[in-house]
Amino acid sequence: MRLLLITSRVCTSANEAKNTSIFHTKFCSYSAALAALCPYPDVEVKIVDDQIEDIPYHDPVNLVGLTAETPHAPRAYEIAEEFRR
Repeated sequence: MRLLLITSRVCTSANEAKNTSIFHTKFCSYSAALAALCPYPDVEVKIVDDQIEDIPYHDPVNLVGLTAETPHAPRAYEIAEEFRR
């Protein structure tokens, strides 16, 4: 089984990124904690940070998990919509 955990982008500009880097780090650690709690050794877990890397929309995965803060939920909805296609 392949599990993809995505931390959605929390800002839209470089200036805003400087002001949210500590907050964003907290969200990244949530994905890492979820990955560590996966009790099955046969589950391949990949963590992607939308802030710094491209999301692998076309990789074959069985389950996708998203994290986002409420004001930036529209970005998470965009990501979810792309995976539904």
